[in-house]
Amino acid sequence: MANINLTDNPFSLIPTKGLTFFHLNIQAITNKLDQVKLMISESIRHRKKSNIIFCFSETHLNSNWSDDELQIREFNFIRKDRTYASGGGILIYIPETINFQYRNDFSLQENNCPLEFIWLEFKHPNSKPFLMAIMYQPGNNTLWRDNLNYVLDMADNEHKEIIMLGDLNTNFQDKHSYQQLHVLTSQYQLKQLIDAVTRPILGKTIDLIFTSKEDNVIKSGVLDIGMSDHLPIFISRKINSRISIKQGLHTTISYRRKKDFIASDFDNDLVEEIPLSLYEIFDDPNDLLDCWYSHFMKILDRHAHLIKRRVRNNKLPGWFNSEVRCFSRKRDFFLKQFLKTKNSDTWCTYKKWRNRTVHIIKKSKEDYYKNLLTDNVHNPRQLWKILKDILPTNDTVSQITLNINGKEISDPIEVGDLFNEYFSSIADNFDISLLNNPINTHLPIATNHIKFTIPLITSAP
Repeated sequence: MANINLTDNPFSLIPTKGLTFFHLNIQAITNKLDQVKLMISESIRHRKKSNIIFCFSETHLNSNWSDDELQIREFNFIRKDRTYASGGGILIYIPETINFQYRNDFSLQENNCPLEFIWLEFKHPNSKPFLMAIMYQPGNNTLWRDNLNYVLDMADNEHKEIIMLGDLNTNFQDKHSYQQLHVLTSQYQLKQLIDAVTRPILGKTIDLIFTSKEDNVIKSGVLDIGMSDHLPIFISRKINSRISIKQGLHTTISYRRKKDFIASDFDNDLVEEIPLSLYEIFDDPNDLLDCWYSHFMKILDRHAHLIKRRVRNNKLPGWFNSEVRCFSRKRDFFLKQFLKTKNSDTWCTYKKWRNRTVHIIKKSKEDYYKNLLTDNVHNPRQLWKILKDILPTNDTVSQITLNINGKEISDPIEVGDLFNEYFSSIADNFDISLLNNPINTHLPIATNHIKFTIPLITSAP
C-alpha cells in the first residue's frame, strides 16, 4: 500500500484567484456539522482571502436547528430547509468579504416543489453581475424539469451570466437518461463541465456544473473529500473586482523554553548576581528598578531561553488536534484508493475510516469542552465565555447595498452618509396638525414655532 501523505490538502487544487463555488451533497449535515466547520476552517488557513463559497444540499435541517448552531466565524449563511417533508434542504456559506444579493424572487408557487434551489446574484465593481444557483432534486418526481425550465427562463430574461451547480440525480455518463436535461439546458446556452464520477459507489456523475460563459471559468473539477457518499464539485470563476483581504496569514509568538530549567540554579544566580548591596547605590527607585530588571532578564534568558515561533492564525477550533487531522487524511486517502482501484475491500476500509473520523471528532470535542469546564468551574467569567463558544450567538453583519435612483451603493462610508442624511431630515416631512387626539392635546398650541430635528452626525477627523 502506498504511504499516506497526511499533509495533503484537497483545497490546494482550487485556485486562490477568482471566486470559487463549492458544492457537496452532504447527506445530512446534522451529524457532520463539526466536520463541515473544520473543513471550511482548514480550507482558508493557507489563503490570503476567503474566496470559496460553500454550498451543501440534502442538509436534512429543520426548525429544530437554530441559526446560532450553524454559525461559522467570518461567514454569512443562507439556509432553505424543506418544510413539507423530512430530508432535502440547502445551506450556503458566503465569506463576509464577498458582496452578494439573495434572489428569493426566483421562486415557484408550489409548496412541495420537487426541485429545491437557491439563487444568488454577485455584483462587484468593474465586473458584470452574474447569477449563481444551487440545485437539488431527489429524483422521485418527473415534474422537476418543468420547475427547472421555469426558473431558468426567469434567469435568462435578466440577460446575465448563469452558473448552476448541484445534485440533479441525472447521470451525465448515461447519455439516454441525460438527454432530456441536455436539451433543456442547451436552450439557455448552458454547458455541463463535470465528467468525472461524483457518486463513487454507483459509478455515476450526478453532481453537475453548468455555465453560460465557459470563457469566464478558471477551473472546475471534483475533490477527493470523503465526508459523504458524494464527492464535492467546484467551479472557479474570473473576478475583476477587489475582494476585501484580511491580511496576516501568520502570527509570531514568544515563549520560554522550560525543558532544561532548574529552579535551584536560577535562584542561586539571582542571589549571587543581584546582591542586596545593589539597592544601596540608587536614590531614585525608578533607576533601581531598571537596574534590577536588566540583571534579572539576563539571568532569565540564560536559564529559560526566549524562543520565537511563527504560527498560523487561530482559525481552527480548539478541539482540533493531530489525531483528528490524521483520521481525516486517512479517510480521504482510502477514498482516493477506491477511485483508482474500484476495489470493494478498499471501499469498506474507506467507510470504516469515515466512521472513525466522526467518532474521533465527537470524542475530541467532548474531551476539550469537558476539560475547559472543569478547569474553569470556579471562574464564572471564563466559564461564561466557554458556554458562549459552545452555544454561539449570531454576531455577523451582512454587507449593505442601497439602490438610490438606479445606482447601487455598497461603500460603507457612503451608505452611512445616506442613512445619516435620511434620518436627520425625516422629521421635516411630519405634519403635526394631522395628529389625532389624545396626542394633539399634549402638544403646545403654537405648533408653528416648534420644529423637531435630528442633528447630522459628523465623522471623527
